Amino acid sequence: MASYHLSAKIIGRSDGRSVVAAAAYRAGVRIERAETGDCPDYTRKGGVVSADLLTPDHAPEWAQDRAQLWNAVEAVETRKNSQLAREIELALPNELSDAEARHLALTWARDELVSRGMAADVCIHNPEPVPGGSPNRHAHILCTVRGFDGKGWAKTKDRSWNDKALLQGWRESWADAQNDALEAAGCADRVDHRSLEDQRQVALDAGDMVWADALDRPPEPVLGVAASAQEKRARIMADRRGEEYRPVTARGQALERSRGLRSILVNAWDRFRAAAHDIVMASARIEDPFGRLPASVEDPFSVAPEDPTEETGTGPGF
Repeated sequence: MASYHLSAKIIGRSDGRSVVAAAAYRAGVRIERAETGDCPDYTRKGGVVSADLLTPDHAPEWAQDRAQLWNAVEAVETRKNSQLAREIELALPNELSDAEARHLALTWARDELVSRGMAADVCIHNPEPVPGGSPNRHAHILCTVRGFDGKGWAKTKDRSWNDKALLQGWRESWADAQNDALEAAGCADRVDHRSLEDQRQVALDAGDMVWADALDRPPEPVLGVAASAQEKRARIMADRRGEEYRPVTARGQALERSRGLRSILVNAWDRFRAAAHDIVMASARIEDPFGRLPASVEDPFSVAPEDPTEETGTGPGF
């Protein structure tokens, strides 16, 4: 079932973060950071489906290179509390193909972000689900917080990009774009950017009590990055412990079966000895009607004790 998610947050110097490292991680590449000389390398990161850097028409040529762009951001935003980038995270419907999902994310980024003068680094991730989990295809979009003037960076920032009304407009437009893509793909599912409370109020105003009751539930909890990683590690470790435990369990079951078989054989052998003893005793009575039976007849299958002189070395002859 299609689900809706759009979140936006600022990557800033006050948090001690590097936008160069963030861009390298999201694109799954290696970028040298000019400010410090270190090289964040995420070329071995899995799950990166695509990485596209979109720029407005009036952006300089160097802005079309990922490494140059984000190093230039760190070079211009030097204050200790500077905003470096805005990251928008989008959930992509699993009902769409990879090509359809990429087209959806890029089209929305061009229409809503690049058209306003931002550079947008759109990276799509589709990590392998954890054991027992579901697919989590999504897009990370890093946006510049400063525009261009044709030759380089604009002298001032466009403060309207921080307007809450703009974020609300993005949430609504993303829902519309996702629904259009689902309809084009022949999928009946639809998403809604509004909160459950707002949707329920609309249903109540329309007199749709069935839908209002269905919406009368708490929202699904959203795990942060650390909590999600911890849950993933826990599921993987649980699965590994299961893999290690299964052979031990199989050996234990085999041992139990062998013990059961041994018990059956011992019982059968005891019954056989008892039956054989009865036959020998009956034959001896026929041959000796007076009941004077030799001692050896009492248990023909018993094991005779060994000569104690052979065991201790104290008998005659020593």
